Amino acid sequence: MSSVSLVKSQCGRSAALNAGARNARGEVLLFLHADCLLPSRWDMEARRSLRKRSTIAGAFSFDVDCEGLDPPTGLEGMKEMARIRSKYLQLPYGDQALFISRCRFWSLRGFPDMPLMEDYALVTSLRRICLHETLRCWNPMRIDILQAKTKCSVRRWRSKGVATVTLVNQIVVIMYFYFWISPPTLYALYYGRRLPDKV
Repeated sequence: MSSVSLVKSQCGRSAALNAGARNARGEVLLFLHADCLLPSRWDMEARRSLRKRSTIAGAFSFDVDCEGLDPPTGLEGMKEMARIRSKYLQLPYGDQALFISRCRFWSLRGFPDMPLMEDYALVTSLRRICLHETLRCWNPMRIDILQAKTKCSVRRWRSKGVATVTLVNQIVVIMYFYFWISPPTLYALYYGRRLPDKV
């Protein structure tokens, strides 16, 4: 990377991600969590994916960096669930380094203004566009899940347990999607504290 810019924003991941996108200069935007590593040649892979007419956005496959230690119990099963969710349900999460063209991203007005679930909300919006385009003019579009993998730190699964982290994540998704619990409330439940005003 030729340069890195530090951008300040309001608190919350969506605010931070949108602030970064506004300050980015490229035509392709890629959103990476701080505890994740990109695969080699990630930039070429993302650009090649977005050149396909059928690709509305993309993400990498999911993996975990165990840092040379034995994987915690249940990790392989969780990784397989992530593979199925991404490939067949078209629901990659933010720890898979979502990428999208700048034009497409801002046509959706960026990430929704919410402190949690911003990746899920963006991806579900993209899925609706894919379905609409496919049904309206038989122009199949999809979120392209690449074979190359991001590697996420094993820290949270090792400290809290794979089953606990997976269960909490699924409860948050269900509360948001089916019960319309507000993202600030979900943030407080997930992190055990209220959303601060600034980062």
